[in-house]
Amino acid sequence: ASMKVAVADMLRVMREQLVENNGHECMQEGDAMMVAFGSAIDAINWGTKVQTKMLSIHHPLDPILRHPCASVIPRSMQGDSEGTYGHGHTYRGVRVCMGFHAGKPYFESDSNGAMHYYGPVIQIAGRVASSANGGQLLITQPVYKEIAPFCWPQDDNPLSFPLLINHKGWVQLRGMNMLSHCMHQVFDVSPWALRDRQF
Repeated sequence: ASMKVAVADMLRVMREQLVENNGHECMQEGDAMMVAFGSAIDAINWGTKVQTKMLSIHHPLDPILRHPCASVIPRSMQGDSEGTYGHGHTYRGVRVCMGFHAGKPYFESDSNGAMHYYGPVIQIAGRVASSANGGQLLITQPVYKEIAPFCWPQDDNPLSFPLLINHKGWVQLRGMNMLSHCMHQVFDVSPWALRDRQF
């Protein structure tokens, strides 16, 4: 029951941040959600805000104590209760896997006016997300190209946080059999406050 509450808290944070970052919820099933954005900047702002805000919400006790939801404080901040997020925690509570890809999907609306997206772009985004570890945000090359110029603090920066980006190399995405779609350059993205996360 406590895990169900923790997942509900996670979905609430996701939906609150969708409103703030111009996102659209396409579908939600269990603890998984598919979302769409008009720009990579909005998508990354959403992802990094969700990751950081998940540290500061009050979770039920059981998931906090049980792996993979255990709290972790980086060595550099142990003994420091004044961390920017989650009192210095690198991990705390539910660890959200995220993956982002950019492109033009196929789409259609149903009788209620809801938009449904499908095609290779959606498949790649889903496979990237499934390749992420808990608490990790992975992006593909098209997303990287859009956000790379804004990763460090600067005037009028559209990104919400300075970012740490690590190139993970070429990755064969699970379940992608078409040669042109199976290999992608993947990057790991962390807001600077969570730079101590290790994957």
